[in-house]
Amino acid sequence: MTARRAARARGISMEPEHEPLISPREALRELSKRLREGWGLEYVKRSAPHAPSTASASASSAPRRSEPAVAPRAPAPLPPAPDAPLPEREKALQGIAREIQSCRACRLCEKRKQAVPGEGPADARVAFVGEGPGYDEDRSGRPFVGAAGQLLTAIIERGMGLERSSVWIGNTVKCRPPGNRNPEPDEIQACEPFLRRQLDIVRPAVIVTLGRFATQLLTGRSEGILGLRGKVYQVPASWEVAGTPVVPTVHPSFLLRSPEYKPQCWEDIKLAMKTIGLESRRDGPPRGEGSPT
Repeated sequence: MTARRAARARGISMEPEHEPLISPREALRELSKRLREGWGLEYVKRSAPHAPSTASASASSAPRRSEPAVAPRAPAPLPPAPDAPLPEREKALQGIAREIQSCRACRLCEKRKQAVPGEGPADARVAFVGEGPGYDEDRSGRPFVGAAGQLLTAIIERGMGLERSSVWIGNTVKCRPPGNRNPEPDEIQACEPFLRRQLDIVRPAVIVTLGRFATQLLTGRSEGILGLRGKVYQVPASWEVAGTPVVPTVHPSFLLRSPEYKPQCWEDIKLAMKTIGLESRRDGPPRGEGSPT
C-alpha cells in the first residue's frame, strides 16, 4: 500500500490546499475592503470610455461653416483732452485711422479693398455721419466720393457755404458691406468704438446724420428716417459727446433715387445751420453738377 492510499484510508488528504474559488465581484469587494482597512484607500471602478455615436462622429468630421477672421482689438489709447492743441488732436485722429485700416473685428474686413476711416479736421464745427462705404469709397479709402458724395459736396459747399475740407465726414461702419447691403447690428457695434473716439476728438457743434442707421445710432431712437427728420435730437448720455445736437436727414443716395425729397433735405440742412448760428446762403436746395434737378 502506498503512502497516499494509507493516508486516504486514515482520512488524511495528500492534495495541496487551495483557497475556495470566489466570483470576480466578490474579489473586487474583498480588495476594496483590504485597501480601505489597511491603507485608508477607496477602490473605485473606472467605467470604460464610451465610443462616439454615429451622429457625433459625423458632426465632428463634417466641414464647419467658415467664421469671420476676427482679431482681438487692443485697448484704445487715452484720447487727448478737449482743449488739447490741434496738432495733438489731429495726430490722435490719424492713429485711429491706422487702427481702422488694420481692423479685423467683424466679417466686413474679409472682402474690403480698403477701410474708410473718415476725413476732416479735428476742430470741425459740423460732422456728417453716413451709413457705410460704397463701391467708390471702398477703392479710394475716402468717404462720400461717388455720386452720393458729389451731391453731399454740393450741399456743403453750394448750400451751406462751407468748404468740404472744413467739415468732418465719416460712417457708422468703416468697411463696405458686400453688394452695398445694409450693415448688420454686430457690424455697427464693432465699428461704434471708432466713431465714438473720432467724435470725442472732433467735438463738433452739430452732427448731421445721413439715413436711418446713423440716425438710430446717434439718437438712440428706433423710428425710420422719414419719421425722425425735421427735428433736433441730442447724442445719448452714454456717448462721450453726449448732448451734442443731432439733425437727421435722408441719405444722399436716397435723394439720387427719389429727388422729390430734396426740399425736405434742404430744410434739415438749414435746421442744422440754425442750430449753430450759421446763416443759409440759399433759399432753395443746391442745383447743378452732382445734384439731381
